[in-house]
Amino acid sequence: MSKTSETTLEKTALDWFETLGWQIAFGPDISPDGSACERQDYDQVVLIGKLQIALANINPNIPPDAIEEAVRKIARADSPSLIENNRRFHRMLTDGVDVSYMQDLPAPRPGLFFTYAIVCDDESIYIGQTDDLKRRYDEHVHGVAAQHTKKHKPVELIHYEEFSARDAAVIREKELKTGFGRKWLKREYKAGRTRQAGGREVHDKVWLLDLEDLENNDWLAVNQFTVIEDRLSACGHAQAGRNRRPDIVVFVNGLPLGVIELKNPADEKATIRHAFNQLQTYKS
Repeated sequence: MSKTSETTLEKTALDWFETLGWQIAFGPDISPDGSACERQDYDQVVLIGKLQIALANINPNIPPDAIEEAVRKIARADSPSLIENNRRFHRMLTDGVDVSYMQDLPAPRPGLFFTYAIVCDDESIYIGQTDDLKRRYDEHVHGVAAQHTKKHKPVELIHYEEFSARDAAVIREKELKTGFGRKWLKREYKAGRTRQAGGREVHDKVWLLDLEDLENNDWLAVNQFTVIEDRLSACGHAQAGRNRRPDIVVFVNGLPLGVIELKNPADEKATIRHAFNQLQTYKS
């Protein structure tokens, strides 16, 4: 079978996908320098843009910040072990991605400042001020806002007050940090009179697939999808690594869930074993 015939075999496989309702793309077109770029680098195998859009469609009640958190978790490889990373990804695929976010907090706007109070897991209360309440609370949750909330995990934002000037928010912060201020805050919180506006951390799931409405997923088959690994040289400098180009990669919601290796049916040496061995080279 000639090269043209092998190319025809590849095209026939793509035609089958298209008949089933899949989108079809040519790898170089969606490459970092392609006409319909979907990747930032050649070592990137997840189509981040498609993934983010799909997750937002599948999980309409999850806020954008939590969707972005899920995308970061999906794209991150936590372990040097391929098997462990695959197990972790499979759990996310079947069980969803755990995210947390704050509900119903006021959006930032020019000239608006806040004094706030957070109760932590040791029942202590952290008091601060900011011009972006949601962002600041997220920073506390992730341990990058203050030493106290890095050591004692935030449980709930229990109170906030709005001011039209930063100085006024700072003054109120100092008042609440006094002995009298803390007693007042605890009393008001216990009586349910603090201003929370929701203000509670919500733990939720982001689902990667819509199994109830299959058409709500993004189905894409790509031929000649080039992956070039970035490797470090002996002196620590980045250098281009091995070049891999599977015949067809199938993506669901921007996630590469399958690889198809095509072999020339007229070549006696193009056995299933050879195809299997070729697939093994894509793992490392």
